[in-house]
Amino acid sequence: MTPVPDPNLDEYSSALAVIRDVSKRAYALYHERMPPTPSTSTHQYWGIVTRSVEVAESTTTAINLLIDERLHLPALALTRVRFEQTVVFSYLLHEDPEIGLKPYSRFAPILEYQVADAVKSEPLFEPHVPAQLNLDDLKKKALAAQQEINPGFDITNGKLQAKWTKLDLYSMALRRDKRAQSSKWLASKILPLAPFYTALYKTGSSPVHANGSMLVPPLWGKVTGMDGSTQTDASTLWALGLPPYVTHYDLLECYEALRWAGVDCDEPFVQLAQRLIE
Repeated sequence: MTPVPDPNLDEYSSALAVIRDVSKRAYALYHERMPPTPSTSTHQYWGIVTRSVEVAESTTTAINLLIDERLHLPALALTRVRFEQTVVFSYLLHEDPEIGLKPYSRFAPILEYQVADAVKSEPLFEPHVPAQLNLDDLKKKALAAQQEINPGFDITNGKLQAKWTKLDLYSMALRRDKRAQSSKWLASKILPLAPFYTALYKTGSSPVHANGSMLVPPLWGKVTGMDGSTQTDASTLWALGLPPYVTHYDLLECYEALRWAGVDCDEPFVQLAQRLIE
């Protein structure tokens, strides 16, 4: 797909190319250095970590395509998603597995049952629910998963938990940043996540929730510069603003996946990060 030309981006083309290349190289390092098979210590949650990176890479690719097509609001919405992916992923790797990875990995049957039950209870959809959907079977799996997450769960009278964690995203980012500071993972110490919650996540909520602010500057139309007179299209502003965020998330996620797998990769990732400030 050929990018839609934007002459206003020409003077920044070299810097934008470096930013995007750092992301590509982060994923290249991940694919080159990630062990082909898990060790004894990583086996239990190997699929969660490796699949999460695959989802992250595909999301970044989608964001870049949207930016190239000057579709900045969908790109902003997906960058918000990309941030949430990174917060959850990084939190899981820094948190005690009994608190993080275990409930996260066991929660799928609970959610599957909750969704199926809600759909089957809706008169509009109920006639179209496939006959092979066995709600009783899904409920049994959900209860078993809940009991595994919480061994003290009352399987007869207990209520299934609504989410895999009680933490909201900002609290999760704060806890992740605090635990990262006490880790031995160099890049994790210097690449925080909580500050980006206010800087981007709340802004990105506008197109996600269809708030009216997405219809006015700086999200739509002409944006006036700090000099009070220069104007540029919102798509140009966000084509410049979004890539550094995405690269931050890509660097961190690829690095932490490798460190979690036992790979010593501080040096190449520090070198990559330095390219962004040269």
